[in-house]
Amino acid sequence: VDGIISGSHNLGIEDYNRVTAPIISFDRNLSPDIPVVSSDNYAGGVLAAQTLVKTGAQSIIMITGNDNSNSPTGLRHAGFASVLPKAPIINVSSDFSPLRKEMEIKNILTKQKPDAIFASDDLTAILVIKIAQELGISVPEQLKVIGYDGTYFIENFYPHLTTIKQPLEEIARLTVDLLLQKIEGKEVATTGYFLPVS
Repeated sequence: VDGIISGSHNLGIEDYNRVTAPIISFDRNLSPDIPVVSSDNYAGGVLAAQTLVKTGAQSIIMITGNDNSNSPTGLRHAGFASVLPKAPIINVSSDFSPLRKEMEIKNILTKQKPDAIFASDDLTAILVIKIAQELGISVPEQLKVIGYDGTYFIENFYPHLTTIKQPLEEIARLTVDLLLQKIEGKEVATTGYFLPVS
């Protein structure tokens, strides 16, 4: 193996500290010695909160799937909270079964009655919209929803979804470029490389 690009969700595994092969991480902080390339997740959380505030929404909630402060969603959470420090941030774990996740979102919509939701990923945002429609809640008139990712799949199959778009092509290009530099023995800074969202 000449080099490794890791997109692992396994945070906190000490084995990463012992990897001797050139390695670059996509979107995950694996070790202080491994460079990470990602979108600016914190700025994305700020942008989502600011966008919802500008719509005039009064009861804004964030739904996140992970509350680890060092994860991408944790950084989105922190950015969101910097703009809306009193807004509820509800963890609907990605470990939940699909049925339990739907029940949790239904409870949020019926009991808390938000008029805006920032979902930390696009698939959760789509699920929020689906459940809202089943409950007779009009999107975006009664409930504004913003997701996060903006992948090719979302652009093509859910073009109506408002989302914080990651520059995925640029992230991929930079990740490969940095790995090739490491394979060639060039010095690569171990600080994070954070690309702007839109």
